[in-house]
Amino acid sequence: HSLHHKLSDVKIIMSTECYPSWVGASEEITFSRAGASPVEGDYDFLKYSDETVTQESKFVGRYGEYHGGGFVAQLNSTNAPAMVAAMEEVKWLDPKTRAVFFDFLVYS
Repeated sequence: HSLHHKLSDVKIIMSTECYPSWVGASEEITFSRAGASPVEGDYDFLKYSDETVTQESKFVGRYGEYHGGGFVAQLNSTNAPAMVAAMEEVKWLDPKTRAVFFDFLVYS
């Protein structure tokens, strides 16, 4: 089984549909889900931020090169449970998701 099928088997994703190779020119900058109605709510993670806003540099991975922009969820110790619940509710991650990056800043 591929990773995609394993994620489908445990209901993390509900499809094994393949999407074409990712290229920056085809990136969506409006949050959408295939076959779904528009998402209600004023969540920051539903708004696209380009690399000038995120101030992130590009990342070269095994399957592609990703610039520093995307849909950003700012989590902290106060809002994390509610934000993750909202992200699950709107199905923020779906089969079109190509990569997820986590940045941590920890003080000791």
